Amino acid sequence: MDWVNIVVPVLALAGALLGGYLTQLTGGWVAERREDRRLLREARVELERWVATRTGPLGVAYPGISAEDMAPVQKQSLEEFFARHFQATFEAKAALGAVRRFDERIGRVLDLNRWDLPIESVAELREALTQAERRAKLTRRETRALLVDPHAR
Repeated sequence: MDWVNIVVPVLALAGALLGGYLTQLTGGWVAERREDRRLLREARVELERWVATRTGPLGVAYPGISAEDMAPVQKQSLEEFFARHFQATFEAKAALGAVRRFDERIGRVLDLNRWDLPIESVAELREALTQAERRAKLTRRETRALLVDPHAR
């Protein structure tokens, strides 16, 4: 029996097993980074939606309609405004909570004893999300040394 008939199938089997292992390992890392970037983008969008919902209806009025007739319209518009704002606040806090492990500033803002997000911290959150998204594009080895929020799960 020729040694080539033995060595070639053994090398092919080793290559196939090693290739399958490396593909699975690399594919997992790539998928994890892709999911991290998706969560960070979603958090940025929800934060901007929350900022946009902070402006409510001010003095709803139409020419020729009395204030008494406009009262129910004003009341309904305020109810709808607060419903949208509360929903946007909930969604923003949930999206930010999902990515709090990327930057400790996000966790500090979320840990405040408030039902909403402080408007003063929006610039800080924007910067934290931008930097976190930039870091999420790095390899696993480069992100391992990042300061991680101790409250993250």
